[in-house]
Amino acid sequence: MNKPLPRGLSRLYIPGPWQPNQPITLEKKNSHYLKNVLRKKNDEVIMIFDGQGSSTTATLRASKTAQIELIPKFPLQQSPPPTINIHLGLSLSKQSSIELSLQKSVELGATQITPLITDFSQVKTSLFKNDSPELIKKMARWQDIVIQSCQQCQQDHIPTLNPVVHLPNWLDQTKAELKWVLDPRGHDINTTSLTTQPNSIAFATGPEGGFSESELQQADQAQFQVLKLGPRILRAETAPMVGLSLIQFHYGDMRPQPETRST
Repeated sequence: MNKPLPRGLSRLYIPGPWQPNQPITLEKKNSHYLKNVLRKKNDEVIMIFDGQGSSTTATLRASKTAQIELIPKFPLQQSPPPTINIHLGLSLSKQSSIELSLQKSVELGATQITPLITDFSQVKTSLFKNDSPELIKKMARWQDIVIQSCQQCQQDHIPTLNPVVHLPNWLDQTKAELKWVLDPRGHDINTTSLTTQPNSIAFATGPEGGFSESELQQADQAQFQVLKLGPRILRAETAPMVGLSLIQFHYGDMRPQPETRST
């Protein structure tokens, strides 16, 4: 069994595969980050992960160019896959809200995130055409947020960030054992009624202003349950965090473990 990797080391996402005895030459962005932001020196050790469950320590080595080389240590450490697949449909809202929601959704274990255009999304939908330079820029920014969140929260599996879609398309195409749309007009969530552990859950949260009546009807037709998160009205950036926390507590890796009694 591999020994646990040391905590407290700086972490960096480096796509694999890595090869034994083969240095990894970093791109200029990561070289700048290590050298000028973290102030790392030659022969210092950091942690690297490939976003698919593999991680290890790596030693910095100066190269003849401005770029840094890393020498990864083998064998690699393998992190177990998520205990449950959680697909979050995240309605587009204000830029600050969507970025906070992305960051916290990664920390709380979402395995897949799809940005959604809804009736009340406060965005210019013309910006979200496939060939829009603004869309390309936003998706790159959001992907960076997802990666940076994984680096900071010791998450070795990078969630999938899907392209932006309209809510009706997401409702029709999404497959999961449990499918929820979270809205204050919904029914109370009753997790105790389930007799089996689900392997996958998909849920959508609304923008400022929530979902329209027609969207809730579309959700019902697509066999999504419309559920509410208690008696309070939650902000657009709060609802994904509460939904993910509830799912992880009841079905995921925050679930309380039974006490073991010694005999």
